[in-house]
Amino acid sequence: SIMLGRGMAGCVRTCARKGTKDKYALKSLEIDMLDPQSLHELRIEIDILRGLDHPHIVRLFETFLDRQNGQLHVVMELLPGGNLKERIRMHENGYSEERAAEYIRQMMS
Repeated sequence: SIMLGRGMAGCVRTCARKGTKDKYALKSLEIDMLDPQSLHELRIEIDILRGLDHPHIVRLFETFLDRQNGQLHVVMELLPGGNLKERIRMHENGYSEERAAEYIRQMMS
């Protein structure tokens, strides 16, 4: 697997389904490191993502809890192009208002 990113409570790596070799992004979160409010917000985010099916929003396929290691694993669509933070860093002066508005329009359509 390839590390795609790391945050305060975990990391995101590539993974593949056995048999089909389909590629996914696997977000693994150390739930013991989350305070009750963050854990509540995570549950809400997962519930929202489960209900969405939009071409400009990452799809959530599955979640599973590893109680032994205190981790929550979230299997998501693997999207090319890096994350938003990386894209913003590529533009030293940020995005123009017009470009930002276009991206928002794409996400909302």
